[in-house]
Amino acid sequence: IAGRNPLAVFRSLPVLDKRAEISVFFPDTDGKNIFEEKRKIRLSDEYEIQIREIVEMIIKGSNFENTRLAVPIEGIIRSIWIDKNRCIIDFRLASLDESAIIIPGSEDIFKEAVTRSVKKNIPGIDEVLIMENGIFGRHLWEP
Repeated sequence: IAGRNPLAVFRSLPVLDKRAEISVFFPDTDGKNIFEEKRKIRLSDEYEIQIREIVEMIIKGSNFENTRLAVPIEGIIRSIWIDKNRCIIDFRLASLDESAIIIPGSEDIFKEAVTRSVKKNIPGIDEVLIMENGIFGRHLWEP
């Protein structure tokens, strides 16, 4: 046994990382493009919780690029409903800072990033609707 690692007698421990890898799409700061980033998260049994986590990731921004400027809101999700193949996300927005820089096209590209992320990660979802305070079609930050 001399010259050997004393811990070599024990079996190695199994990997305890039970997080799943998902794809999250982020709006770029040009207001036109979307890029994909892989993230590891613990998956909940409830799709509504997964969707909430995905949207919060998009709002906070990419881990590698400074995309926070592309989403100038501090969005609070009021409710998430899943009805067959449709997902409805209802935001309750905090007031937008007057000094916030609004990138033209950023709201549409944010909605597209949310839609693509939800469709990619939640099976059976074909349509994503975004509402603000229960009203469909309202602008979240662009006039």
